[in-house]
Amino acid sequence: MTLKLIELLGEQPILNLLPIRYLQPDEVLFVGTRATHDVSVHLKRLVEDKMKVHQTTVHNPYDPPSIHADIERKIHKLGWSPGDIMYDLSGGNKMMAFAAYQSARDGGSRSQTWRKFAIATACVCTSLTVISS
Repeated sequence: MTLKLIELLGEQPILNLLPIRYLQPDEVLFVGTRATHDVSVHLKRLVEDKMKVHQTTVHNPYDPPSIHADIERKIHKLGWSPGDIMYDLSGGNKMMAFAAYQSARDGGSRSQTWRKFAIATACVCTSLTVISS
């Protein structure tokens, strides 16, 4: 089984870099907006030597059905199996997080979905605690 990570991008790249470095996925999909394009390019340069990096831009970052469709379209195009995907919802906006949650829920059982979120969220919280200590 290979680990694939869907990473919602925000304007602060460190919040996206920490879970990527901690989880060390085989592939990562950056889901961003036009406003986070530079963050995506910067993060790609930092991690592309260790993993395969994919990028997608959501068309309307405040419309959950549109975001959900963009994410699902990219997952399908990449041929990713839902059981291999982990989601990090710590970046992006609330509508993007909601749409990514829907994507995870569509791809698996509720318990698998919550396990995926709990692991990614714990990574972010643990990493931030270490940095602030």
